[in-house]
Order: sequence, then structure tokens, then C-alpha cells
Amino acid sequence: MDCDGNSTKRKLNNFTLKQKIDILNNIKCGNKSRYAICQEYNIGESTLRKWIHDEDKLREFWSKNNTCSSHKKIRTEDNPHLGEALFIWYNENRILGIPITGPVLKAKARIVNRLLDGKKKFSASNGWLSKWKKRYSIRELSISGEKKPSDANVVEQYITELSEIINRKSLSRCQIFNCDETILNYRMLPDRIIAEKIEEQQWLEKINNEHVTVMACSNSDGSLKLPLAVIGRSEKPSSLKNIQSSNLPVFYASQQKARLNRKIFNEWFEKEFVTRVAGFLTERNLPMTAILIVDNASSHLAIKASFGDIKTHFLPVSAAATSLLQPMEQGIFQTLKIHFKHALVTSVLNAREDGIDVIRYLRSVNLREVIHWVNDAWEEIRPSSISRCWEKLLPVIRENQNVRNASSQTITSSEILCALHRIDEFKNLTENQVDEWIAYENTEATSSTIMTDDEIIQMVLCQRNEDETNDEEINCEDENEVTGTDTINAINRVIHYFKKSNCITGLEMCNLYRLKGRALTIKMKS
Repeated sequence: MDCDGNSTKRKLNNFTLKQKIDILNNIKCGNKSRYAICQEYNIGESTLRKWIHDEDKLREFWSKNNTCSSHKKIRTEDNPHLGEALFIWYNENRILGIPITGPVLKAKARIVNRLLDGKKKFSASNGWLSKWKKRYSIRELSISGEKKPSDANVVEQYITELSEIINRKSLSRCQIFNCDETILNYRMLPDRIIAEKIEEQQWLEKINNEHVTVMACSNSDGSLKLPLAVIGRSEKPSSLKNIQSSNLPVFYASQQKARLNRKIFNEWFEKEFVTRVAGFLTERNLPMTAILIVDNASSHLAIKASFGDIKTHFLPVSAAATSLLQPMEQGIFQTLKIHFKHALVTSVLNAREDGIDVIRYLRSVNLREVIHWVNDAWEEIRPSSISRCWEKLLPVIRENQNVRNASSQTITSSEILCALHRIDEFKNLTENQVDEWIAYENTEATSSTIMTDDEIIQMVLCQRNEDETNDEEINCEDENEVTGTDTINAINRVIHYFKKSNCITGLEMCNLYRLKGRALTIKMKS
């Protein structure tokens, strides 16, 4: 039956996706009535109603596949989560430098399909693999025995590609950002403490493994350093229970293994990065355009570039090439850890003078102190130091070269060694051992960032049932921890008072902790 209600046999037409979108546009603009469109295109009324009902799906599919004008149907995968899960697994292995061949990928696809309770007869055919590669923009897979481009060639090619993007978008250095993460073992001292009791040995191993993930982000000239992101294990640490997140000097988030995941990164990107960068560009009367350079870690792959022209840009997949180019790994994290560990050692020395042994004090270090120490360390890193760390990635941009000659005072490992020598357990410590301790990253924590199959499956199914972990920090009030000079006691009491009253800004609290740090340093030198 046609639109007139007459019973006639209508010739069936197969419309392409583009034709359907054009017809829907005509209806939306009011250019033609539905009846007129039925007549012109020989469409059944029920067919047109179905297109209108599915308009959002049609437009979404068209926006992602508008180069394929011959599409006639929206074909969905039998297992819609398989492609994404396989892509995450592929990137996890490529970051480690593991070559992935076609047969290996197809075999893994069959395993993942079973884990997702997919189609039983799924074979991961060559045709399926070809479509998967096209969908995720994977040009070639590594073939066993093939000659791969050297890391030097990968680096050179990426620098050229990035330079073209910068020139095309007319970006200045302050519009180019980078972020990266590092593991911080915040209770660990050089492994030279001799624990006489078995209980102390167990506690020493435990405190050595306590860590947080710290993510730092800055633009390439250092004119905008975003607050650090700190990821701990506990959602509500006891040391932060009376402090609102807005009053913290960092972006704090929690995850069961204290590591960055997609959910946290997306939240940080939307709430912190986009907001602060947009405000920064507005203040400087710059166009709302910026790029955030990140590596290919799975936690970074979920960003939706839907914030105007503020977008992410990925470093090469090659792990070696990434380490050569990643600005944060060119000395910024090293400097951050030096300042943090100097604060830790200074506090240990102060506790020793008050009669508190090393292990007992380390057990009392809480997340609130860690956040302020690492924030102070980040504040100590100057724009000139950040700018120098971008020279490998941006050799063609030479703006504001006068910052290279700016003085950059920093604490050295020699100073930390001298402080450690004042502790009996560390009298024979060498500078090389201190350097190793400063650069140390917990291998278990680092390897845990590589997701297992089960974790990948949970991610794509959005079943992040992360169990809340009990905060194992020992809740010691500051005035009971420190019994040193009157100045330090007074500062501790002030901090405790304002923390309880919850009527102090984050900046004011940072200044109090900074003042305490200076008092401790003066005490140690006196």
C-alpha cells in the first residue's frame, strides 16, 4: 500500500546512507512534506517513519563513516566490545615494544571473544581483521622477521609530523602541553636500615611498597604548570577526611592499585585540563586551540576530543622512542623526586632528634603530608627547567631562548647524602646509592599498569567495581608526632587547628606547609 492508500506493488529501492541523511535533512528543513518525499523517492511510509525514529543512530554512523558514501545499512558487530578490548590489548603490548603479527592478533581476538561470551563460531577471519585495522586506524602489523624502522627514524618522523601540526595550527609554545605519570614510593628510604626484629622487617617491606601515582602536566615554555594529579589507593584517607578536595593543592583521585585509569584521566582532562587551559588562553587573548601530548598508555586512549580545538596528540607507539621524546622524562620527574625526598629526609632527621626511630616515623607519614611535599617539589621546578626538557621534541621552536640562561637553584643528591649521613643506619651510604634511590620506581607498581585480560574486559563493559580499601595510614595528630622546637610545634598546631575548622583555602594551607618545611631545614642546618 502506498501513501495514497492504494494497493500497488512498489519497486524496492536500496538507499545509501548519504541519501538517507539528505532525505532527513529535507524533512528537518521543511523543504518538503513527508508525503511529497514518499512520492518522489518511492518510499513506504513505514520505512520513512523508521528512518526518522533511527535518525540519531544514522547521523552518528554517518559522522564516523562519511567517507564511505556507498554504505546502505548500519551493520553492528556481533560482539560490539571485542574491537575495543582487542585495541587496548594491542596498545598495551606495543608500548612494551612487543611485535604483534596478524596471526597473533587473530588468536587473541578469539580468546577475547570467548571471555566476552561472543559468537561461538567467531573465527577472526582475514576480512574481520582488515575491517578492525581500518576501524582503529592501524596501518600495518609487525611481521616476524621484517626490518623495522629504527627508533631514530621513528623519532625523526614524529618530530616532523608534530612540526607540521604546529605550523598548520599556528601554535606557540604556551599552547603545547605534555603530561606523564611516575610512581612515588613515599615512605621508602635507601635500603640500608637494619631491622633487628622480625616485626620491623615486615613493616620495613610494607612501608617500602607504599606508593602513589603522580601525574604532572605543563606547557612547553613552563608558563602554565597545572596542579599535580595524585592517585592513591583510598577514596577517603583518614588524613584527608576533614579537608575538601577544592582545598587540596593537587587533583586527588583513588584507584584500588593507586594507578591512573581511563575514568580518572577523563575526569582530570575535562575538569582540570580543559578548564585551566581555556582560562589561560582567554587571559592571553589566544585562540582556543591547544594540544596535549601523551603516550599510548591505555589510560590515555579514552579521551573524547569534543572540547573545541583542545585535543590530545599521541607519541609514537615505540617505547624507546617515547622515552626519548617524553618531556617529563628529560629531568622533570628526577627534579621532582629530589625535592620530595629531601623533604622526607629532613622530616626523618627531625623525628630522630625527638627520639622517634626511623621505622616508627615512616609508619606515621600520611597522605596529607605527601601531597604537600610533592606539591612543594613541583613548585620548585622553574619554567626554564621545563623549557629545556622540550628541546628534543620541539627543536624547531626557539621562542624565549633567554629563559635558558635563567638561574635554576635546585637541591642536589650530595646535599641529601650529607643529611642521610647524620642517621646512624646510613653513615656508609654512597652518592650512587642515593641516586638509585631517588630514581627508583616500584617494579610491581609499574608492571601493574599493564592490564590483564580480565581488567580489559571489565573496562570495556564499564564494570569498574573497584573495592574500597581501608586506609592503612596511622592517624597520628601532628602535635603528638613532633616534639621539637617551639617554632615547629606552633606551626603544627596552626595546621591542625585550620584543618579541623575547615575554613582555610588550599593556597593558605600550602603556605603553612611551606613554612614548616623551611623551619625544619633551618633546624637541621643549625
